[in-house]
Amino acid sequence: MKLIIVLMLIWTVSNVFVFPQTAAAGIFCAVVVPTVNVAVGKKYAMPLAVVGVVWLVITIIMHFRY
Repeated sequence: MKLIIVLMLIWTVSNVFVFPQTAAAGIFCAVVVPTVNVAVGKKYAMPLAVVGVVWLVITIIMHFRY
């Protein structure tokens, strides 16, 4: 179970370097959070969902600000 969390976080870090920030944050919210929720439950998924939404909101603000 913890292997899935580690793999999802490594995949997220690689997405940050490959995709734009808005796409990486969207993928995180759409793929990583539900996968972690199914794998280990809400104990880990809820904090990751909060981080993902905050990350997405910040990137959207930064995108439209410039």
